Amino acid sequence: MSHSIHLYYTEVEKLKDYGGTKKETAIRNAFYNLLNDYARQRGLMMVAEISRKKRTRY
Repeated sequence: MSHSIHLYYTEVEKLKDYGGTKKETAIRNAFYNLLNDYARQRGLMMVAEISRKKRTRY
């Protein structure tokens, strides 16, 4: 896992250098990649977003 964390920090630094910001929206994908690597090592899979249907009340 420490290799994954090192890659995460490296990616975040590159994003800050190139993008000029460290806002959550700018580094979201780097964090997703870190979590996905962690999950993959344990036989799991990350699902980025799931849309839910809103229930209509009558």
